[in-house]
Amino acid sequence: MVLLHLSLQQINLDITYNVYENTVIQSVKMPSKHRKRCQKKKTRYMANSVKCKQQAKGTYKQNAGEVIERAKLRQTSDATCRKKNLAAHRLRLLQGESYKEKNRGSSRINTKRRLIENEAYTIKNRERALVNIRRRLKEDDAYRKKEQ
Repeated sequence: MVLLHLSLQQINLDITYNVYENTVIQSVKMPSKHRKRCQKKKTRYMANSVKCKQQAKGTYKQNAGEVIERAKLRQTSDATCRKKNLAAHRLRLLQGESYKEKNRGSSRINTKRRLIENEAYTIKNRERALVNIRRRLKEDDAYRKKEQ
């Protein structure tokens, strides 16, 4: 026996149709407490959307530091989030010149701050710089002439 099951969510009506017997069974499906709560929140938000948006902005301004730290923690701990963020970051670097300049400026500031605060980073940075200088001296004639 094959039963077709159709659900009309707006009126919460379940219709089951038996193909072989040509009979229709109807039953009213009562919405769950969770669904009722969600619908109530949605209607309340729709009625006061401007006020709710202003309230949300104010709450964010008060807790911006905490929210940003939570987002950074989530990005570092979650591999999927990291990959998505990296893909979006690369796309923005390719597409937007203003984003690229802003990113360069903030990375300069952060690098200077890390050089002052973190001794291990300073040592690694110095080593990296020496490796890059040696590589450029081997490969780049203009750089070699400039250094002499």
